[in-house]
Amino acid sequence: MNESVGVIVGRFQCAELTTGHKELIEFVEKQKHNQILIVLGIAGTPCTHNNPLHYTARVAMMRETHPQFIYMPLHDNPCDIIWSKQLDQIIEMAFPYTTNITLYGSRDSFKKCYHGKFNVTEFQPKTYSDATKEREKYGSSVGFSKDYRHGVIYGAHQKFPTMYQTIDILIFKKLSEYIVDCEVVVGTKKVYGDKYLFPGGFVDPFRDENLIDTCYHETLEETNLSLNKDSIKYIGSFVVDDYRYKREKDKIMTHVHYVVCSDMSTLSAGDDLDTVKVVNLCVETDNNMHKSCKKMIDMVIKKLNLKYKL
Repeated sequence: MNESVGVIVGRFQCAELTTGHKELIEFVEKQKHNQILIVLGIAGTPCTHNNPLHYTARVAMMRETHPQFIYMPLHDNPCDIIWSKQLDQIIEMAFPYTTNITLYGSRDSFKKCYHGKFNVTEFQPKTYSDATKEREKYGSSVGFSKDYRHGVIYGAHQKFPTMYQTIDILIFKKLSEYIVDCEVVVGTKKVYGDKYLFPGGFVDPFRDENLIDTCYHETLEETNLSLNKDSIKYIGSFVVDDYRYKREKDKIMTHVHYVVCSDMSTLSAGDDLDTVKVVNLCVETDNNMHKSCKKMIDMVIKKLNLKYKL
């Protein structure tokens, strides 16, 4: 006998099923299939904002209310055709002698990305329920139970080690072939005492399209100087020995740039710099510069072939 099988494909990345999820499942149940298969998508990067939950955690959540369903994992693939073939293989592996199979999805995107052999029935829930908003709600609240703490620790250990990208920029008021004649903008932060730093900051994934954008925005925020982006030049990069990540697997990589800006009339401290000023690159930075910035100076000197003596 050729049984009827309903297949729901989704991520179900939520602490509990949303109203939209429940409507979809109820709709499929009303079709009187002999069996229902839930295929849960697995992202290539674990524990992110959009994919915070492990596959087994989602299966456990869904089995609380639907223990009778069959659950299978499906990894993401950059090619929709290959992804569709893998989905078909999962279904055929679960039901090798069944041809009466219907796939269900609640979004137009599922119907567009699926190129497999089975029929697709699109379902539009009466009550729109956004799992993203649910995740944001839980992600911005703090729990106090032991289970909550266990979950946070587990999530932190599931992340891939991350190399956070930053920029530092040497803004020269005067750039000469001789170091003694060079003048550069430096700033200070209370956390580093009186040690000089160069303007800089983290790359913003929502704002910056490239490192030059980061240089421009960080300079404007921290020094009130508006740079010509075409004048900003890349020097090199290295991993920073930052105190915040000293015992962490995550690290910071800074990308060093330089630019010449002779007009300093608008120079003023902003954002997380407490002071800014122009100093002589050779005289005033020898003993007062933060150790990571000394390396940046050496990189610039080598890159530009600056000379120590007249």
